[in-house]
Amino acid sequence: MTRRCSGCLARTLRAAVPPLVIVDIDERSLQREGHWPWPRERLATLLMRLQAADVALVVFDILFAEAQHNPVEQIWPYLDNPGLQQALEALRPQLDQERTFSEALAQQPSVLGYVFRPLDQTPPTGQLPAPLALVPPIDTLQLPIPPMQSYSAPLPILMQAAGSAGFFSLHPDRWPGANAGALSWAIWPLSLCLRRPRSGR
Repeated sequence: MTRRCSGCLARTLRAAVPPLVIVDIDERSLQREGHWPWPRERLATLLMRLQAADVALVVFDILFAEAQHNPVEQIWPYLDNPGLQQALEALRPQLDQERTFSEALAQQPSVLGYVFRPLDQTPPTGQLPAPLALVPPIDTLQLPIPPMQSYSAPLPILMQAAGSAGFFSLHPDRWPGANAGALSWAIWPLSLCLRRPRSGR
């Protein structure tokens, strides 16, 4: 379903779509920048460079479902000097990886990614974007697509900063689409978010 919709949209709007550039995190990138996951601050820097290059939209097919630890929180339990604690506390906002990345997302139109999973694999995490309103409503459980009743979505602070997200599949050969199942939501695939209207942007 996703492939058919994406292909149809691409053929219809090909002339109106600006050039696409893929920024690939490959083995060379990992050797140069370090192992994955990269600090959110590094991704914020990349995002700001793309903004400086006048990029219209940045789409991440990366999961941001887990928070990165603030170094202050890791060091704090080992300090018993009030002066050091006070100095370190002043650095907390500057070392907050999620805050740094969310501020960059708020400055650049961006789309984040999320995935659906069977409920027996993992409990839901993160914040999903607003679903589509279908008129008339449909029974998603009757769709010929494997039902996914759990999800891994962006952290709320990142979802709110980006304002948009689309799903992608971790098993493209097995699940070409996704059915929200018990969630009973209609959702945007990541590929179609390239053309989705963005409110407030």
